[in-house]
Amino acid sequence: MIDSEKFQRHQSYVAYLLGEFTLPHLVRLVRRHDGDVLLAIVLGEIAQRNVRSVFENPEMQADPAGQLSALDMAQREAPPGTCNALSISRATGIPRETVRRRVEELIRRNWIRRDARGNLRITDGLAEHFDQFEREHVEQFLRTAQRLSVLVAADPLAGSAATPT
Repeated sequence: MIDSEKFQRHQSYVAYLLGEFTLPHLVRLVRRHDGDVLLAIVLGEIAQRNVRSVFENPEMQADPAGQLSALDMAQREAPPGTCNALSISRATGIPRETVRRRVEELIRRNWIRRDARGNLRITDGLAEHFDQFEREHVEQFLRTAQRLSVLVAADPLAGSAATPT
């Protein structure tokens, strides 16, 4: 996928492009979460755990159009993996008490809730709340990915050209 020679030749520019993408995103992330990057990390980890089984399901990957209805159903019916302050703390390295305080703030903002079993769940409407933020992030990501691809992508025909037919 990456041509090592191209990568080495353009390594400084690659680092620049990655920074040009990453730093503004981090600034936007911090602003979106009122200066609290740990709040963003805790929310992101909870959200990923809530939807991972839906999006990694081979049937869902084969039918991307079905993902939205399945995600909606999973949000309401399917139990998430273990998702509580302790599991989030272990996954992120953030102290459990810090995670607990961030969870309480996320609940206060109505971005997550506790289900009947005490697991943390993202709330309905969270995606709409972050719609514009995610749209801008994807646009910036695709622009950066396209620029990086031009610089370092391996030629897909290069490997097959040497193979006899």
